[in-house]
Amino acid sequence: KIAALDWPVNTLSLSRSKEVRAVLIKFGVEETYDFPKPIDGWCEEDRVRIRKEPGLSGEIIGYLYKKEKLQIFSSMYTREIINGLTGCWVLIDNGRQRGWVFSPYIYSPTIHEP
Repeated sequence: KIAALDWPVNTLSLSRSKEVRAVLIKFGVEETYDFPKPIDGWCEEDRVRIRKEPGLSGEIIGYLYKKEKLQIFSSMYTREIINGLTGCWVLIDNGRQRGWVFSPYIYSPTIHEP
């Protein structure tokens, strides 16, 4: 992977407890980072869920398939561990749907997971 641009980091990325994150958000720390321009990438797995909102509780609105092209628009600052994978939620568009996907299932030559 080429490391031209890392996933964005702020104090939410570094906080380890839900309580600290809640206080940071209350005092205006941004929850998402909007990339200056869309970033091209593709899906690394089959049937990756696209969700209406970031998080496992977000409604599933579609699926991505292996090697399917997409564009990345935004990234959540908060990191999560899901099924043993560490990542963040990213807002993508595949030409059919726009929604949130967990970052370990997405690859872009211009972004890498720290």
